[in-house]
Amino acid sequence: MKRKKFWIAGVFCAFAALSISSPAQAAPAEQGAVTFALLSDTHVNEAASGDEANYTARFQRVIADVNAAHVSAVLIAGDLTQSGKPEQIANFAALVKGFEAPVCVVEGNHDVGPKLGVKDAKPDSGVTAARVTQFETAFGPSFYTKTVAGVKIVAFNTPILGSGLPIETKQWEFLEKELAPSKTPTLLLTHYPLYESKADEAGGTYWNVEPAPRARLLALIERSGGVRAVLSGHLHHPLENMTPGGVLLYTTPPVSFGLPKGKQSEGWTLVTVTPETGKVQTEFRAIPH
Repeated sequence: MKRKKFWIAGVFCAFAALSISSPAQAAPAEQGAVTFALLSDTHVNEAASGDEANYTARFQRVIADVNAAHVSAVLIAGDLTQSGKPEQIANFAALVKGFEAPVCVVEGNHDVGPKLGVKDAKPDSGVTAARVTQFETAFGPSFYTKTVAGVKIVAFNTPILGSGLPIETKQWEFLEKELAPSKTPTLLLTHYPLYESKADEAGGTYWNVEPAPRARLLALIERSGGVRAVLSGHLHHPLENMTPGGVLLYTTPPVSFGLPKGKQSEGWTLVTVTPETGKVQTEFRAIPH
């Protein structure tokens, strides 16, 4: 099968010239529904032993399973690599070409450094402008929009929230514009979940967005009226919440390793959106063995 591959607005797109019918193809929940594959935390690395050496094989099995589902696009919610090394970025870029649908990626803390403000974090371990630049050189802008079959995808960089980096200011300008009031069904794609249990929970932890940028994001989401879900990764286990205004917050389990280890299956999530109603459904698919 010949494929045409190209970069558009920070998104690597791989379009198959021919479609393949398969019994594994997921049937849309409603007529006109659009399906997406949501996956996260691939943690591509160069390990030759230990469980890290299995991450690539798990990713390859997910790619095959996603292709069999014939989704409209693939959304990858960060931690593409184990530590953002150039060779890991190159390996991820090679692997992701195996998808037959367009692919949208965002960066995670392992790619560009963790958010600032985490208690007991190692000195100088946080996100840096240099690492963001390295990511953007490989994958294009770290925040962007793409429309797929009437559904708008707004992808953005959560590690830089609260960082004070110049690029954070540009991202807020972007979000203010893209989350203006609209009836277009919209999905937000990012790495960190906004919160784990409640909208006003404390910051300073490894697992959520800090309170100040979180409150600003929630206000933009509620103002928009078009946002139907915020899709994320990072936790290495599933999590489902709602914003105070009733927008779905969904965190997918990982591709690489689940937490707690041995008790959480790895895999991906089939996300189905009905553009006419804005209805969003999620279905976790464990990695086939």
